[in-house]
Amino acid sequence: MATTPEWIGVTHMDDVPYNFEIPFLDVDKYTDEDRNFSLDVMRSLANFVRNGTPDLPFFENWPQFSLDNPSFVWLQPGNYGIVNDFYGTGCELWRKFL
Repeated sequence: MATTPEWIGVTHMDDVPYNFEIPFLDVDKYTDEDRNFSLDVMRSLANFVRNGTPDLPFFENWPQFSLDNPSFVWLQPGNYGIVNDFYGTGCELWRKFL
């Protein structure tokens, strides 16, 4: 459930309702897609606590992030995927200052 303009993107703590089953408690404000996403997020967190890997049903392996492999998992209701080098070129601007 977006509470900010779409152009801003995800903000700090936007994930919290999905971590704590809020889409199931406040059914008028959330969609079935939101509830399914919440289940996937909670399963992923539980798997991470249980065995150290945040497995998701759509991925065999969660990619390990490194400088050589700057890949990560993009999580959004109805849109999961592996993203490579997110904002990498935009961050290059700052490299000369570091």
